Amino acid sequence: EQIKQKHYPESLKGYGSELLLVGINYDKDKAPGERKHSCRIEKFEMG
Repeated sequence: EQIKQKHYPESLKGYGSELLLVGINYDKDKAPGERKHSCRIEKFEMG
């Protein structure tokens, strides 16, 4: 959601009408080795 809220896709207007938005997240409050990573990939079409 942060990618959309900060309007990052608008800065890529010249790259085409279809984009893949990729967000990678992890729990930084956990100890190293116990941190869980998650990834979200979403197709985004420029209007």
